[in-house]
Formats: sequence, structure tokens, C-alpha cells
Amino acid sequence: MTTEHSLDGKVMKWSQAPSDFRFAAAVAQFGMILRDSPHKGNGTLAGVLETAEEAKGADPAGSRAGFVELVRQAQALLARSG
Repeated sequence: MTTEHSLDGKVMKWSQAPSDFRFAAAVAQFGMILRDSPHKGNGTLAGVLETAEEAKGADPAGSRAGFVELVRQAQALLARSG
């Protein structure tokens, strides 16, 4: 399935961005944190979790809830090892 959106250059607050965009950003940041990417900025797993939970929206298949649980598990693992 492909989703396309055109950008009109309109500036908006993060909280006004579509929930799908914010959730996708949380997933991308999670990957950058796990890989210790230099592009992760000041991202944290707590921030990923907060964004994902706020942007979860409708989740009929439960995949977004599964991602949230994955982030929680990663937090727990890192807390035990660090």
C-alpha cells in the first residue's frame, strides 16, 4: 500500500501534525536511537514512547500498540544493562 501526500510548505506546530506523521517519526527515531545514529539528535526512548503513545490513534490491527510495547521492552533492557 502506498500513501502519497503533497506538501504545500505550510508551517504547523508539532502537535498539529497528522498523527500518522508523528507516529512514523517516533518509529524512525527509535531506529536511530537503537543504531546510535549521529542523526538521532537528543532523542530518547522516553521521547519515542511519549510521541508514539500520543500519536497511536486508531489501531485496529494492534500494530501500533505492539510498537509501543517494543519501545517499553527496549527501555527495560537498557535500564538493566546500563
